[in-house]
Amino acid sequence: MTEGAPGPEARRRRASPRLWIPAALGAIALAVALGLDVAQSKVESSDAVAAAPPESGVHAAASSAPADRADGAEADDPALATSAITGSAEAVAAHACAPSSVPTTTVEAGRSVLPTDVDASTEASDPSQTGVAVTYAAPAFSADGKRLTTVMRHEGSSTVELFSTPTLTSMVALGSDWVSAPVEWDPAGTTAAVARRMNDGTLELVTVDGRSGAVSFLAKFPAAVAGGLNWSDDGACVAIAVTDDLSAATDEPRYEDYEIAVVRVADGAVTWIGTGAYPRFLPTGDVMYLGPRANGRLAYWRASSDGLERALVTALPTDPGSTRLSSDRGTVAYVVEGDALEVRVADTGTRGSRLVARIDAASWGYVKWMPDDSSLLVTGGQPSGRARLWTVDIETGEVDRVRTPGLARAERITYAAPVPDGSGVVAMVNSTRDGAPVSRPVLLSDGDAVDLTRPVAGWASCAPTWAPDGDTLATCHARSTVDGETVPGSLVLTRR
Repeated sequence: MTEGAPGPEARRRRASPRLWIPAALGAIALAVALGLDVAQSKVESSDAVAAAPPESGVHAAASSAPADRADGAEADDPALATSAITGSAEAVAAHACAPSSVPTTTVEAGRSVLPTDVDASTEASDPSQTGVAVTYAAPAFSADGKRLTTVMRHEGSSTVELFSTPTLTSMVALGSDWVSAPVEWDPAGTTAAVARRMNDGTLELVTVDGRSGAVSFLAKFPAAVAGGLNWSDDGACVAIAVTDDLSAATDEPRYEDYEIAVVRVADGAVTWIGTGAYPRFLPTGDVMYLGPRANGRLAYWRASSDGLERALVTALPTDPGSTRLSSDRGTVAYVVEGDALEVRVADTGTRGSRLVARIDAASWGYVKWMPDDSSLLVTGGQPSGRARLWTVDIETGEVDRVRTPGLARAERITYAAPVPDGSGVVAMVNSTRDGAPVSRPVLLSDGDAVDLTRPVAGWASCAPTWAPDGDTLATCHARSTVDGETVPGSLVLTRR
């Protein structure tokens, strides 16, 4: 589910679990042994952080067994197993996650800013603020565009940082003793949820107020790692997938080892709803997630937020890699990797999926929805070749190559995203200058390619990301080594 990287088949071919897994776990073990708490919150105080969990504690699943809406022979979902993650708490009643009204922020999107606009200015973060060499990733804006969260990755750990967009100053930093820390803004775009691994192995779910940076405790899970989180439409609940660290560190995804919980924001009550990862709330209030079906096969499931009802959405022949919901969340798009790349879509309200197109020039890839939800942007290629871009019409199946004129053979596209106003695609291009890695955004439109900025040190580490109003653009760049010295990564903002 990692955007912008080779898909699961390519990752498995390139991976070296013998080296990577011990290194990752070794870094974590070292951090725990030393008692490190990486980049603790800059606003940790009695009025900013709720230091203790609610008295109700962490809860387990409702005691009644889930009832499949689907036919038993086809929807052979394994029972929710009692584990170290789910089996350490009391039951909570069904329908624990009751909807409640929340304010919404209406944002009128205009022309999407680009660094070449005459009214635009571009600024990079000061890497010295972090104190360590970091790689920036996963930028996400608040609804009004005035706040920005990003994940800064270190060696074996990470930090979620909240920035003030107008000044590019850090408001709060939350350390995580793991290589990832999921973070997502609520539907109102004013509060962020963060799942971070503490140095004692506990996974802590907190919320961060975007205006003040105040951090509030929500729930904790012993000896766990997060595999995605998501808010309900009304902001009353957060769905989160958790697993143990050994399962999270395997190169081959083990979705049967993940469990999904729905957490009530009002008091932190937790209801376990099924086995799987990467949950997403649907407009109906149900939760869609990727989980096991039988004999190692995968499927998309849809479950009620109390876990009492569950239905199969579509069975999958293999790990779909990065998947994307349309803006109305009525359709999920994904790819199936192999000798050729299959682009498929599935209706989240019914069962089954549909093959949209096959791209023979790619064996790995990932998808993004274009602004009108009628077509997809596909980034993919062969493991040994350059990444390419295509657009795919989901109704006709027509595949069009996005041309990249002017790029040298040694230059590589990594991340790409459609410009929200529909004016083209911005791709991040990696290259080497004076023996050092650099990256830059390039606008691809009407068959032309236009460099948007001068190259920035480090490979690109995220897709171009715009604020909801289009007035701010964020790009991320990884730490790099130049002449034997480590250069910190940077977060670059273009503002109008």
